Amino acid sequence: MPNLESTPDGNPFTTGPVADLWIEEVRVANFRSIVDAQIPLERGTTFLVGENNSGKSSILLAIATACGFHRPMQDDLHRTSDSVVDEATIDLVLRSSGQEFSEVVAQRLDGNYGNRPGGGEWTAIRMILQPSQESAFLSWTRRYLTWVEAERDWQESNLVPSRQVMELLSAHVVEASRDLSSDLARRTSNWGQVLAELGISESARKDLEERLGGLGSSLRQASPTLGALEEELLEMRGAQSSIEHVEIRPLPERIEDLIHSVDVVIGGGNDGPSLPIRLQGSGSRSLAALRVYFALCKLRIGVDQGIRPHLVTLLEEPEAHLHPQAQAAVHHSIQSLQGQAVVATHSNVLVGEADLPAIRLIRSAGEGTSVSTLSRETARKVAVFRRFISRPLGELFFARLVILVDGAAERATIPVLLDPLLDRDVGGLGVTLLDMQGQSQEWLRKVIEALEELGRIPWVAFVDNDSDGLNSIKGCFGSDGAPLSEAHPQVVMSGTKQLEQLLLDAGYHHEVEMVANEHASWQPPDPRAGQPRLPAYAPEFQSDYLGFLADTKGWSGELVARAAVSNRKQAPPPIVDLANRVKGALSLASPVSLEPGPAVEEE
Repeated sequence: MPNLESTPDGNPFTTGPVADLWIEEVRVANFRSIVDAQIPLERGTTFLVGENNSGKSSILLAIATACGFHRPMQDDLHRTSDSVVDEATIDLVLRSSGQEFSEVVAQRLDGNYGNRPGGGEWTAIRMILQPSQESAFLSWTRRYLTWVEAERDWQESNLVPSRQVMELLSAHVVEASRDLSSDLARRTSNWGQVLAELGISESARKDLEERLGGLGSSLRQASPTLGALEEELLEMRGAQSSIEHVEIRPLPERIEDLIHSVDVVIGGGNDGPSLPIRLQGSGSRSLAALRVYFALCKLRIGVDQGIRPHLVTLLEEPEAHLHPQAQAAVHHSIQSLQGQAVVATHSNVLVGEADLPAIRLIRSAGEGTSVSTLSRETARKVAVFRRFISRPLGELFFARLVILVDGAAERATIPVLLDPLLDRDVGGLGVTLLDMQGQSQEWLRKVIEALEELGRIPWVAFVDNDSDGLNSIKGCFGSDGAPLSEAHPQVVMSGTKQLEQLLLDAGYHHEVEMVANEHASWQPPDPRAGQPRLPAYAPEFQSDYLGFLADTKGWSGELVARAAVSNRKQAPPPIVDLANRVKGALSLASPVSLEPGPAVEEE
């Protein structure tokens, strides 16, 4: 049995040295959906983001395969519509946590390591996957890679890493489908592995099992049903001479057998009901499964190896089934994991919480896979204003197109007007509106830098046609390197002035009046209580309409836009222009015209 000690809180842990290394980079070629990709990893947590089918899950599976967690299958070879490759490779580039590998790691590597620019000692291992003539599993070999300074790259050698070298890494995939209720009875699940050794002393074990046997005997004697069952089963003697005795044991006699029938009961506060895990919602079951995995990492990883291996946790959608606040809490739990974590996620909440340089934007482009990240300097600049755009900041990393707007009113109103022009939901197209909370040249420049670094995410700036709006784009440059101006293809001006004027210029007077009188009527003790908030529109009331929209810009613009769309009013020309820029950037169908649909007559 492994040598176990106890931490101050009673948790057992493995004694012995720690594998003081980490995976600095993963290189994948011809594996599943990936033709060729290089993914730098953070020493702590790396977040993989991107659209569905961009390759995030393939990267997780490639790491699991290279570390020995996943047995590769024929389906793991990259295929096109008419062919399958005959070889895939996965490279793990490893480096020391300090200036050099510890003695035990160096001994296992047997001299197959060295220095590299960037400090510390390095080694790299390639896994080569090829079809097998015998089964659906792939055959595989491993080779050390050697660093060639002249080419500043790794090259394959003939040297083979030992099994003890691969024991320095312990990779575990935690899938989105995790559910603790289905794990409780499985001895091979994380739950079963955690409970494989309870740490009970021999004297305590003997006492507990004696009491357990006595309780089982009492149950059998107290139940006439169990007695009747025993008598009925004993009748098997008539058909099988080897049977002389039948006994029903309602309880296991060994603690290890009993523990696998354990249940988890979760109760609410304020005398709320306590329910077993199988009756809890999917979010609770998923979150509980995550916490059990965290316990496994603390208690079991490396127990049988004499060295605590470097833990690599591969999490697929840890946000699955969880509400936003719980997703943020899971982020902090992931950060507390020992070793490295690689997280494939679709959660803008997790991404919004993440360290920006730790995010890898994965894109599938034809037969290739691009991996983009923010430089430390750009991430530092973006972090200056992330508190102002925390929600859409997370969405930015999933966007196919970003529209930069002045404030919250534009972010809420413009999608309502764009949806019918594009004939589909803006969000479903992968379009994110980034609210800049006021037009600032400095902020705009930083966001544009970040978008360009993230694989040149397309963007359009929707700018107020006033001095503030025009000044905000001065000194900034488009993706083509040209200075931004009113005529630049990535700039759309918002009509004659700001959003409020844009809505009135589009003829949405009736909708503004309706929203004002329905949702913002005068309230007592105001002497105007009972009177309309706005009179029927006439040019002399223009300032009243503008004043109402400006005073309530946090919510009224969206309601006015929804009413106008419902009444099939023509979209404002700048919004039509913006819709055409969106269509062009996303290679959608024909441009939008200014022809109005049949309008509902105003009363």
